[in-house]
Amino acid sequence: MRKYYKLMPVILFLTFFSAALIYCGGGGGEDDEECTSTFISGTYNYVFGYNTSLTIDGGFGTITIGFFSFTGTYNTNTGDLTIDDTSSISANAPSPFGSFTANVTQTLQIPADSDPISGELEVRSGQDTITVTIVITPSPGVNVSVNGGEEQFYTWGDFDPDSLTGADAVAAFAAGGIRLLFMQFELVAEASLIIDQNQNVFPGSPTITIPCDSFTSSPDITANPGSRDFSWTDDGSGEIDFFDSFALDIDQCWADDTSSVEDELLDGTVNMSEILFGFDDSCRLVTFGFNIVELQNLSVSETTSDVPAGGNVTVSAGSTASITGSFFFYFQ
Repeated sequence: MRKYYKLMPVILFLTFFSAALIYCGGGGGEDDEECTSTFISGTYNYVFGYNTSLTIDGGFGTITIGFFSFTGTYNTNTGDLTIDDTSSISANAPSPFGSFTANVTQTLQIPADSDPISGELEVRSGQDTITVTIVITPSPGVNVSVNGGEEQFYTWGDFDPDSLTGADAVAAFAAGGIRLLFMQFELVAEASLIIDQNQNVFPGSPTITIPCDSFTSSPDITANPGSRDFSWTDDGSGEIDFFDSFALDIDQCWADDTSSVEDELLDGTVNMSEILFGFDDSCRLVTFGFNIVELQNLSVSETTSDVPAGGNVTVSAGSTASITGSFFFYFQ
């Protein structure tokens, strides 16, 4: 499985959004002047939070994420990401994890396609306060301290709730919950890119099908490749605007990270509505996102393969989780 907070490069969709979505407004130009500039460059803030609680049914039982709120920055030139020290998540899980809250106490810095290189989490569970400090020397990983006690170092591979016990396992479980949330974040980011790339196709064909990645063979996956069907519901304007909605129906979509033998398999439905987008007076895209992203029994499974790209793919035992709930996200 991709490690702690790691985001796929697909989030670079911000660099490709075209000006056909909206008109320039404000003091720098005519209100009905259509933007022609499409290039976006620089660092943007993001906001990512819950509308309703998320329910996750999987190998650990039923987990409820009752609250989450993340803010930070994303650089469209480099792909570097930060998660601010105002970000947090609260969840309830079966034993041995129970209820916990995780707060980012020092901003997490995450270079593109990499593990975090700095930052700190504070996880509160029962009477325990668990501090997770990201380190890069002598090896990349985390130092974990319970109630101010001695620090225990774990590599990223060892920081796994399946192999740990006690408070350390709770900390790894909380970090995994944040990672799972950012998987949904990147899923909608990729969907946004596909919507933009096909905005001129939707009026003539309200449903389009995009194939997923292919593999050599698999005993567990029957669709090769799987697919994503994008359906557009227009409010009658004939153009993509705030009042429109999109449905993403995912049929056994295997997402291959060609640098890793660990990947994901997705199946289910994602509904996206109330699009947020806007340009400044220079026709620079400054806002994009959705007020409502609804997950309907979205199934997420971990897979392993014998080679990083394609190959023979197997769904990891006990790795499948079904996610239901609603959130919002946007860049500004």
